[in-house]
Amino acid sequence: MGAGGALDDFPHSPFLGELIVDYTRGKWADNPIDLVFNGDCFDFLKTGVNDAWPYHINKEIALRKLDSVLGAHSAFLEAIDTFVHRGGGRNTVHFVTGNHDAELLFPAVQRALRNACGGHELVRFPGFELNIGPVHFEHGHQFDPLFRMDPAHTFVSRDAEPLLNLSWAAIGLLSIVMPMHPILYFYDRVLPRSLLFELFPDLRELFTALAWRYWTKDFWRGFLIEKDPLLRFEWTMAKEVIKRIAFRNTEVIIDNQNLADDLARGDYQLHITGHLHEIGYRQVGAQRVIQSGAMRDEYFIGAGGTSFKPTLKGFVEVLIDGTDVVGLNTRELHGPVRPADHMLETILDLAPFVQEQLELLGDTTRQVAASQKQERIEAAESRKK
Repeated sequence: MGAGGALDDFPHSPFLGELIVDYTRGKWADNPIDLVFNGDCFDFLKTGVNDAWPYHINKEIALRKLDSVLGAHSAFLEAIDTFVHRGGGRNTVHFVTGNHDAELLFPAVQRALRNACGGHELVRFPGFELNIGPVHFEHGHQFDPLFRMDPAHTFVSRDAEPLLNLSWAAIGLLSIVMPMHPILYFYDRVLPRSLLFELFPDLRELFTALAWRYWTKDFWRGFLIEKDPLLRFEWTMAKEVIKRIAFRNTEVIIDNQNLADDLARGDYQLHITGHLHEIGYRQVGAQRVIQSGAMRDEYFIGAGGTSFKPTLKGFVEVLIDGTDVVGLNTRELHGPVRPADHMLETILDLAPFVQEQLELLGDTTRQVAASQKQERIEAAESRKK
């Protein structure tokens, strides 16, 4: 959930609110329920402040972002209040922290959100992970090298003021992509990303050029000259950035080895993650891993880029009896229709803007983008041969 309007990836509070309240009726009414928002419930990452996208996030900036988001989603807040109230002390709400809502780590943000939801103590903030009996929840960004935050150092100090110790990727997105988000926002909702870039290669070149400029120029100025406490140099991260730029990989990931290591440390019957925006299932030894899907608005490209089919909105129901998981249900629903003025007509609607931005980037980054484009053309011709 963002700050409302066309830029909000989930402007459907009444739809979500009704779904939440349904779990206080019928067969659910007499059962204690834990409602888990498994990270990225709120899109603070894409919520600006005074038309800017700062990555030095202090308490005041975090609270302003929260106010912007909650102001657009009153039906959600009312539903949470109703859900907890009707539970009579048996229903609990958990907001796990994801890579888009790291601001939830501020105690002041937790207090403000709890108060907005009716002031219930059963609205809780477990941090990056949560255990409920035999089930372990975490968003999944902690298994993604570029999005991982240090759980032992979630804040850094600058002038005695705590700042969120954001991941490399979050700082990069706020510095590179978000300034163009008010115009290019719809492309972030389009699937599959590989087809988007195949139909609109200049868009990939633009993001590649922006990333190249940031990691070879802007980052080093902040790191070496300004001594920014949030800008850290780590060889493992540098290699990951270079790898993703070289292979033009813009997707989030869950590193399988990191996930396997985490599973080995726990003794859960079920491990639930998000982050990848798709429903999935796998067995790792005696443990089951469920990818829970996503609720935000996303669209599959159709007709060569001239139509967009909305994806289903996925989530998971888990039934627990004592110390055992006795039921598991993945659900997918059709969401509300998005207003037409929030949509593009074709993939190439914003091609003139992208071309203009490529020209404005300057000689070095433009040459890098052109070189990479030529490499892609030559590789395609080689495959044809």
